[in-house]
Formats: sequence, structure tokens, C-alpha cells
Amino acid sequence: MINEKENLKSNEITPYDVVWTDSKISLFWDNMSKTTRQYYSDKVGKSILRFMKKYISFDNKNVLDYGCGGGGVRKLVTIYES
Repeated sequence: MINEKENLKSNEITPYDVVWTDSKISLFWDNMSKTTRQYYSDKVGKSILRFMKKYISFDNKNVLDYGCGGGGVRKLVTIYES
């Protein structure tokens, strides 16, 4: 296995298997949560809502955005129904 620090010193990127520790997992998700562009709803939410609107009306309905993101689906429903 290649040492991570040695890999950073070279000009070439050499792939290696990451050993996922609790600390690395926490750092990964902490970073992901700070960038809303990474949330699923921000990437494909508009397409999902366009599909859903063929079958469901959101007019005068409560919407529960039950997920792990920043409320992107709720925001899209509000925008599309205003």
C-alpha cells in the first residue's frame, strides 16, 4: 500500500485503497454537508418534481422532505407551486 503522505509529494496521482476509519468517515461527511451542490435533490430534484407533477398535485398540501440534505425538495416544491 502507498503511504498517503508520499502520494501527496509526487506530481502523479497514484490510486490506493482508502482505509475508512471513523475519523475519515466523519471528515468526509462533514465536508459533504457543507456543500449543498452535492445533495441529490440539488442535482436531480427538478427532474423528479417534473415527473411527480404528472401524477401528484402539491397545491395546498403539506410536504415532508424527509432526508439528510438541506431541504432541497421542500424548496423546489415551494418554487414550482408559487
